[in-house]
Amino acid sequence: MLRRKTESLIFIGIILLVIGIAFLLFYLGILKFRIGELWPIFPLAMGLGFYGMFFLGKRRQGYLMPATILTIFSLTFFYNIQAGWRIWGKLWPIAPTSVGIGFYLMYGLGKREREILVPGTILAGIGVIFFLIYFVSVSIQIIWPLVLIGGGGFFLFRYFRKR
Repeated sequence: MLRRKTESLIFIGIILLVIGIAFLLFYLGILKFRIGELWPIFPLAMGLGFYGMFFLGKRRQGYLMPATILTIFSLTFFYNIQAGWRIWGKLWPIAPTSVGIGFYLMYGLGKREREILVPGTILAGIGVIFFLIYFVSVSIQIIWPLVLIGGGGFFLFRYFRKR
């Protein structure tokens, strides 16, 4: 009972901190939103609600995936409103990355089922690779051979380690 009450206080504290920081940044002129640009607050509220249901409820790990996707996408939408939607063409790796992060959270905060790490690693890896391609200006001609070499080395290492 005490643990659930402590977790409730932590969750409420985090929500209040986030809202307070947002209002302060808005007041200081760092965040500049018009009322019509605040629509991403709805998926953000849903994402935080799923996190709340996980942390304050029965810790069903299925809540973590929609919580992560909704939260990350709503923060990305807020960024797009500020930076311009043309950047979305380079931010699409957020989609597989957010699902990969969701799998990692399901593993870390859930029942620690190892098979959850496989799709999480694949999706997060795809997202990270494309973020590198878009934002670090690394040529795709360099990335793919490195991915193939790393993958081949991984499988060979696992094979020889078992022998």
